Amino acid sequence: MRTVMKIKKIAKTTTKIKSIKYFSLGILSMGVLVGLSGCASSNPPVSGYTEAQVYEMAMKQSDAQSLGRIRNQVKPIVVVPPRQTFTNFDGTAKQAQSELNKMFPKLPNPQTTVYVAPHLGPDGVPVPGYYTTFHLYNKNHYALPGEIGMKR
Repeated sequence: MRTVMKIKKIAKTTTKIKSIKYFSLGILSMGVLVGLSGCASSNPPVSGYTEAQVYEMAMKQSDAQSLGRIRNQVKPIVVVPPRQTFTNFDGTAKQAQSELNKMFPKLPNPQTTVYVAPHLGPDGVPVPGYYTTFHLYNKNHYALPGEIGMKR
């Protein structure tokens, strides 16, 4: 008799669990359907204007005077004149090179170090692992005269 009651109690608990499971699954699926229905609109809202018409209206609203005021508010970049001119090249080639390096300084081109793992070469010959360095830019770049000392 006790085992029958235990089996009935287990069956009752199992049916409660199943009903809760199905109920929560139903709520979840309804939430997903409602959430996806917002994305299901086929036509975007229509304002009656094309993009070109909206652009033209925006341009007509901003008159030339307000654009002129905005341009006057923007501060121009002040370029510092170079310290030396091209006429200062008297003397040896080393002096000329140092003058050029002063006028056209090299911009930073950072180096990075990489470890190349051991591998087989194109001929099938084993190549041991090694470290190598390379620059981040393909070419070195130079600043124009007065470009490094720019003030804003």
